[in-house]
This record gives sequence, C-alpha cells and structure tokens, in this order.
Amino acid sequence: MKNEKSSQEFYDSVAMANEGVTAKEVKQLFIWYDLLSYALPFQIIFIMIYAIGIGPRYYAFTVLSVLGILVIDSTIKNILERDATKFTVFNKYISLVKLWAIPLLIMGVCTTGALLYATFSFCL
Repeated sequence: MKNEKSSQEFYDSVAMANEGVTAKEVKQLFIWYDLLSYALPFQIIFIMIYAIGIGPRYYAFTVLSVLGILVIDSTIKNILERDATKFTVFNKYISLVKLWAIPLLIMGVCTTGALLYATFSFCL
C-alpha cells in the first residue's frame, strides 16, 4: 500500500511540473514503456534461442524480459526525479512506442498460443 501511495505521489509531482499534464497521463506513459520493454526483449530472446537451435522448450528464458521492465522503469523514473519536465520528451515518442509495442505484443500472443498448442496438442 505504501509503494502504491509513493507511486501516486511521484505521478502527481511530475504532473505538477508539466503544465496541462495529469497524473493519469504520467501513469499511461509508464504503462506504454513497460509494454514495449516487455515485448521487445520477449521477442528478441525467443528468436535468438530458436536461432541458435536450443528450441522452444526453453521458452521460459523469455521471462528475462521482465528485466527490461525494471531497467526501463528505473531509468525513466530516475530521469524524471532529476528533472520532471523531461516528461514532454518521453511523451513526444509515445506514438513511436505504441507503433512498436502493439505489433510485438500481438506477435507475443501468437507465439505463446503456438507454443501452448504445440506443447499440449497431444492431449487433444
């Protein structure tokens, strides 16, 4: 509960430092960057594992993409804590982030579905 309160205070402080920005918009910025920082490593790690011949049974290694979320979140939060007006810079690229995140997430869902089908198709 305390962590949630401190996050809300952080969003509020960034919103106050940027004219016309709400705390909800700051939170959405983090959500989109989180989606990108999950989806991109997810696909890259999966493709690399498959390309070097390990095969899809080591699909669990894609969980390492969670590290991407931690790194991106920490970096953005540290930059905004130092200078909250940098929000406009991050927000300027949000359409590009969406452009990459949405197709990568769709690929991730399809990949997951294909792997689940391949894994459990013998049960059908």
